[in-house]
Order: sequence, then structure tokens, then C-alpha cells
Amino acid sequence: MPATHRGVTLVRRIVTLLTDFGTSDGYVGQMKGAILQRSGDCQLVDITHEIPPQNVGLAARALGSSWKHFPVGTVHLAVVDPGVGTDRDILAATVAGHFFVAPNNGLLSAIIEARPADEADRRIISVDVDRFFDSPTSNTFHGRDIMGPVAGMLAAGVPIAQLGEPFTGQLIELPSLVVGVDAEGVRTEVAAIDHFGNCSLATTFEFESWFATKRRVRAQLPSSTESVYLEVCRTYGQQPAGANVLLTGSQGEIEIAVVNGNAAEKFQLSVGDSVTLA
Repeated sequence: MPATHRGVTLVRRIVTLLTDFGTSDGYVGQMKGAILQRSGDCQLVDITHEIPPQNVGLAARALGSSWKHFPVGTVHLAVVDPGVGTDRDILAATVAGHFFVAPNNGLLSAIIEARPADEADRRIISVDVDRFFDSPTSNTFHGRDIMGPVAGMLAAGVPIAQLGEPFTGQLIELPSLVVGVDAEGVRTEVAAIDHFGNCSLATTFEFESWFATKRRVRAQLPSSTESVYLEVCRTYGQQPAGANVLLTGSQGEIEIAVVNGNAAEKFQLSVGDSVTLA
């Protein structure tokens, strides 16, 4: 006989986890335990726990590039929460058939606002913490004590409307990355650096259109007074090992890479660095 909650038949869902906790402590395990207490047979999938501490921007990017690869009905829990313990809202949202749980600090704004406000299944709830969490909660670990349990309840099939009231406040938005395109070229910035040292650049439609006409690009980087030349290619194997290249990476953004090498180390690039291409 399937389990029920307030007359609702509970179901088994996937729950994805994205945090800045790292894996050297017990934090991830504790949060998973809190989820499993509410949904013992859900499937937990780690997107990453290696977001740099308190870096909401990179967390939002990682979530934004990952959630669509999961089945409809998946619950996505994102906890990068510099404001933990303050009066900021904790949100539960449904967008395009997926569920999201995160603090209102910019983690979800791009995902939510990319969908029409009148979309039938787009709902945003401000979680009623006092109603669902009577026992003392840590002032510094809402991922374990509030958001994890909320994700577990959603994974068990508890209707999102039962978790609180409709959110009527202001969604916190993250600052836009700087991209400029004109006759002289492109001014952009390093938006993310992956495990391989590939440097994703802030990318717009205008940047993509400019890039599509190029075979070789001259780059001005912060670490050098001299220009660096980048070969435009479709994939790394089109150029020999050690070549400096510019291509569209797997996340859909234009990136600086070194074939079989590490562009971030070679060019001493960091997230936020300005890059000029011509």
C-alpha cells in the first residue's frame, strides 16, 4: 500500500543537490539524511558540492545549466546561502514541471523569470518555516534543518501549495555579466572556469553572431601586455596539443581553452577577469 500524507499518495522522485559544502565534512550527509527522513525511497543525485564558498553566481550558473537534463518531476535543492539565519525567504517553486528549493538570494531568479508569469504550472511559495519546523533549528544550517526537509516533502509528493503561502515579494536578481560588442570587437569577462581549466566567457546572442564569422581571434588578457591569438574551432581535436583555441563549449558558452592543457593556469585567468577579443 503506497504511503500517504494528508490524503495525498506519495511518490518516488529524484532529488538533485547543489551546494558549496565541499565533501570533507559531514554537512552533505546530514542534509541527505534530512531529505531521506521525509522521502526514504527518493533517488539523490549530486550535481556538485564544490561551488566556491558563498558564490551564489556560480551556483546559479551550475543549476541553470543542469536542471533541464533531469526528468520532469525532479526536485532540485540548491543551498549556497550566505544569508543563512536572516529573515530572507526560503522558496519552493515549480517551473516547467520541475521543483526547486533554495533561498531567495538570486539562485532561482533566472530560471523562474525565463518562464511566462502566467504559465499554468509556474508557482512560487514562501515556505512557512514556523508551521513545518517546530523543533529548534540551527541558525547556520537551514540546508539540513529546513530546505532539505522541504525537498524531501516535495519528493514524497506533498503538494507545493501545502508548504506555505504564494510568494509576493521581490525575487533577488544577480548582477548581469558585462558583454559589449561593437565594430572593434568584444569586451566580455570570464564567467566560470571548469575542472579542466577551460574559461567560459559571458556570452550573448551578439557575441555568438560575431564569433560565427571568425577563424582566428586576437585576445587581450589581464596577465599579459601582449595579445594572445586563439584559433577558432569546433572541437579540441581539430587543433594540436598545446594550441590556444576559442570554441563553443558543452554548456553553450564561448570558451577559451588550451588543447590538452589548462587555459586558466596558462593565462592566469580568474572568474571576473575582463577579456577583449578582436
